[in-house]
Amino acid sequence: MSGDFLLNERYRLLELLATGGMGEVWRAEDEALAREVAVKLLRQELVSDDRACGRFGAEARFAAGLRHGGIAQVYDYGEQDGRAYFVMELVPGEPLSAILERTGALTPEATLDLVAQAARALAVAHDHGIVHRDVKPANLMIASDGTVKITDFGIARALSATSSQTQTGMVMGTAHYISPEQASGQEITPASDLYSLGVVAYECLTGNAPFDADTPVGIALKHVRDAPPELPPSVPAGVRSLITALLAKAPAERPAGANQTADRAEMIRQALLLGGDGDQVVLGGDHAALPQFDGGATPDNLTEVPGQRRSALMYTSVTAGVVLLGVIVVGSLWRGFSSAGLVETRSPLPAVQPGGEPPSTTTPTVHPRPTNGRRPIVPADPSTSRPSKTSQKKPTRKPTKETPTAPTPTPAESTTTPPTLSPVPSPSDSGELGSEDKV
Repeated sequence: MSGDFLLNERYRLLELLATGGMGEVWRAEDEALAREVAVKLLRQELVSDDRACGRFGAEARFAAGLRHGGIAQVYDYGEQDGRAYFVMELVPGEPLSAILERTGALTPEATLDLVAQAARALAVAHDHGIVHRDVKPANLMIASDGTVKITDFGIARALSATSSQTQTGMVMGTAHYISPEQASGQEITPASDLYSLGVVAYECLTGNAPFDADTPVGIALKHVRDAPPELPPSVPAGVRSLITALLAKAPAERPAGANQTADRAEMIRQALLLGGDGDQVVLGGDHAALPQFDGGATPDNLTEVPGQRRSALMYTSVTAGVVLLGVIVVGSLWRGFSSAGLVETRSPLPAVQPGGEPPSTTTPTVHPRPTNGRRPIVPADPSTSRPSKTSQKKPTRKPTKETPTAPTPTPAESTTTPPTLSPVPSPSDSGELGSEDKV
């Protein structure tokens, strides 16, 4: 079929983008809505194959029933001259396979971002009872804004189906990315997609899939029997741990689900961006988390009683800060008074004559003389500032019998050490099997 072909007087085929086991993907124009779309056409040689037609229709239904930004949306389904097609979102970007062919490998941070995004999309499919069964770089489209979108649900399978589009004993999948249970004809579960995602991540980090052989069957058997080669030493420990878990032979030994995988990938990536290796990321409940303050299984003693200990620490720190500020301000005022002089607005303290009564205890109201609008200087760090040699003690109001005049403050070296604030803890995001080759 050549370009510029019109399907059902609506979808004009413009450019052939890819050819897969069951269909051709075209860039097309939806003339009714004036927008570009992607059209997947069943291959001409499969039109008379009832099983292939059934799988093609199932792919359209599966994808149409999933709503997630990481899954290419399906808009329409139809037939022309007995040839089925469906219309879907055209993703502006390129498949991961093309990126790896061009760059060779990705950084650990980019790989973790890809794993997290793909796992979130797979979680939606798994929640709807659908296993993709063909997660591989060619089916992961990378949009121009970095969004990862899963495509091609051509061999996806509904877990609740009483019958399968796959014959008993038939192996469906791509040999380099197939899970051990798929390769051996065992039960397929969502964990099968996680294994394939682990293979994709391994290839992103090294530039090569973990297993290779002369035939697709030989590759599939290695997935069943052999341990994957060690990742390079340059791969951070946390990333190595995650990939090892995803590539476990037994499905039960892989992460509990796609969302848990995404949580863990995001936390490890965050740890790497903060300068760690991500090895301390642990899984707890439905989410991944960094280790608690006290480490190990010991609960964080800052949260033994919710809010109580943290509140006490906060109040203690605030109180100490207020006291410190008061000491600084009072000391600064007294220094200012002693150096600039006082202007009295009330009668001065009466002199005490020998043998007379003590003076009145009324406190005079005083105002410092103008200082050209400048505020007293307060040290930025009171714990490290040294006392001023001109600082003075507060004058006492107790009269002295030796002199009949009000006492005059005498300069003295301050030895009072400002209180230290309590520290607040620092805070610790082609060989294919199936439609072409079967085992």
